[in-house]
Amino acid sequence: MDKALTSRLRISLVIHGLGCGGAEKVMVNLAGRLADAGYQVSLLTTGNTPDFFSPPDTITRRRLDPEDNPECRWFDLPCQRRRTRALREALLRDRPDVVISFIDLMNIAVLLALSGSSVPVIVAEHSDPRRHPIGWRWSGLRRLLYPRASRVVMLTRDARDWAQGLWPRWRAVTIPNAIEQAPPPIQSSRPAIFGPRNLVAMGRLGPEKGFDWLIEAYARLSATFPDWHLIIYGEGQERPTLEALIREKGLDGRIRLPGIEKHPEQALPHADVFVVSSRYEGFSMVLAETMAMGLPVVSFACSGPLEIVRDEVDGLLVAPGDVAALTDTLTRLMRDEALRRRLAQEAMAVANRYAPERILGLWRNEIEAVCAATPAVPTT
Repeated sequence: MDKALTSRLRISLVIHGLGCGGAEKVMVNLAGRLADAGYQVSLLTTGNTPDFFSPPDTITRRRLDPEDNPECRWFDLPCQRRRTRALREALLRDRPDVVISFIDLMNIAVLLALSGSSVPVIVAEHSDPRRHPIGWRWSGLRRLLYPRASRVVMLTRDARDWAQGLWPRWRAVTIPNAIEQAPPPIQSSRPAIFGPRNLVAMGRLGPEKGFDWLIEAYARLSATFPDWHLIIYGEGQERPTLEALIREKGLDGRIRLPGIEKHPEQALPHADVFVVSSRYEGFSMVLAETMAMGLPVVSFACSGPLEIVRDEVDGLLVAPGDVAALTDTLTRLMRDEALRRRLAQEAMAVANRYAPERILGLWRNEIEAVCAATPAVPTT
């Protein structure tokens, strides 16, 4: 790649916030790697949530003034216009050569804000748009606006192929998330909430993560495995529902919901099996990162995990939504320590398949191709 071109390119990244989430972590890491590669990088957040992830000092951090991002009813057109104009001004402040936006609703807002400008926009989906509901108005806007994006980044080949088949066609490409090389084993203390043996899951406590299915599966096998506990890390609106389900199953003390784990690299190595029970996933960062740590995994074979896990090689896949099959597969793995060791050993190779250097190269290829095909951005 042309180093002179790289040093001249200005890249603005935008996301609602940097709270605890996979897309937020990916954006912070991407911003840092792009800056390290020589690009001039800024990162704009539009919401008021406190940062969970800290952006690197090598980038310019900006926040949209809360007064410029009010809550607007969809039919309040003056409010919508003020918010769109404020976002446009904030995005153009650094005179970017390209804007990269993360997450569906933010992507739509950015495409609206930069409509009519000469700035190319790359939007990145971080869920499965075939399954993740955003409402009929937003879905309609996405179908209208995504064809205007210079690139639509999808996390899996399957989602990319679907997007390329739409009309009007999306300029869809596949760029999976980067996975850091697993660090050396951390000599951390065993979490106090852990039992003698532990199934562990992690994610937002939302319906898409399927933790209700996981609790049901665990309830079916808990009597057979009295030494095994289930730990589900995360926070979200489904907590009351999940807590009620745990009480209904009589599994208080055997299933724990400890909330967000700020240092998963310290807690997860003490797990025995990691489980993904999602109804759908864009990619599942936590699944790939857990594999890189050397843990055996079981996952429903939804879009993201289906491309990450090589069934019977470095993990076990289960037909999506089949709670009985999940129960049987967990039972098999919990009974077979040799199988757990073999899968764990093979799982660590996932870090090579999604190495940061390789994923950064994919991003750089798309960024520079988009910029090369775009007329110079006006300086005013």
